[in-house]
Amino acid sequence: MGVNLSAVDLQAGGLHQRLTGIFARVGVPLHHLILEVTESVYLGQRDHRIAAEIDALRQVGLRVALDDFGTGYASLTHLLTFPVDIIKIDKSFTDRLVPGDAGLIIVEGLLGIANNLGLRVVAEGIEAQSQADRLLQLGCKLGQGYLYSPAVDRSAATKLLHPLS
Repeated sequence: MGVNLSAVDLQAGGLHQRLTGIFARVGVPLHHLILEVTESVYLGQRDHRIAAEIDALRQVGLRVALDDFGTGYASLTHLLTFPVDIIKIDKSFTDRLVPGDAGLIIVEGLLGIANNLGLRVVAEGIEAQSQADRLLQLGCKLGQGYLYSPAVDRSAATKLLHPLS
């Protein structure tokens, strides 16, 4: 399950302790949660604090994904300087998986970079089986989008996680 985090969530500090406590109470292993951050959380003067908090989250077993990858500033630089486990390729690229299209070329390149860095890749915005099939052919085994499920609220997410506890 993925949960979006903002810079405010990460700046407060102690997020890893709060999440560890919550998941211990509900009996769900932390590795079932993926914390999603956009590149914008890394911008500005708070880089070191946020990087330290993200590292602490990873130390307790949470996985961190860089969301909407490729749409912000200095994406490749962030792969060098910030600890993440997963990149999520933005829908603006997965919508363009036509031979010869720049979107396809970019997706192929990002998959190669992620593979060489040992990162997992999730393709966002998958709405058609043909997209899912093409991404699988390219080596992208993980995806999200309306083809699989719409976004769900807290109650529905709790029901989805219950069998995992």
